[in-house]
Amino acid sequence: MELATKQAEAKFTAAKTAVDLAKSDIRAAELALEQATANLNDTRIKSLISGVIANCNVKVGQLVSPGVPLIEVHKIDPIYVHIDIPQDNIKDVKVGQLVNIKVLAYPDKDFKGTVATIEQVLDKKARSFGVKIRVPNREKLLKPGMSCEVEINVGTIEVLAVPQHALFSKDDKKYVFVIENNKVKSRQVETGRLINGMVEVKSGLSEGEKIATTNIGYLKDGDKVKILNLK
Repeated sequence: MELATKQAEAKFTAAKTAVDLAKSDIRAAELALEQATANLNDTRIKSLISGVIANCNVKVGQLVSPGVPLIEVHKIDPIYVHIDIPQDNIKDVKVGQLVNIKVLAYPDKDFKGTVATIEQVLDKKARSFGVKIRVPNREKLLKPGMSCEVEINVGTIEVLAVPQHALFSKDDKKYVFVIENNKVKSRQVETGRLINGMVEVKSGLSEGEKIATTNIGYLKDGDKVKILNLK
């Protein structure tokens, strides 16, 4: 009886040892699986944002060091348009304001956007504020780097304006040729905003005065001119 008991205890101990060894092997296998999974994941580069690949700076098989940029990804829906607003006009621009956008690639299509952010610090060199405009781009028609024309509706006011091509510069000042008695005379003017080819005149010219709009580069004070198609 005592012999049988000892044999049973020995078998029990051996079985328990085998179970412990099996558990150890399972844990080692689990650790190996975790390491293999981590190694596999390290071979896959996942962008933190959804977008399009703009630049790929590496090739298959190339060795890279930590911190080296691999791929440049751009999020283009929505896409953002960056513009500079002169300090004189920044008071008219507000976050959330509607914006019309035209691009040369799609001359017959209007894109709509809204003012997203307005920088709070003046660019001292350009004397302007940076403004970022958010534009929905579900069709992916707009691409990073495109040039565009931006129109922000800040209301309607009446101002005196002249065609941009009627102005000429001298000593960093703006002039027009005023027509009096069929003769031209240069006059300095203070200009403002440029809108659709027309330049605001803040001072130096009165409503109703006639100015030359053609052959500006060939005129000089006292030249005689003839007014055609006056309406």
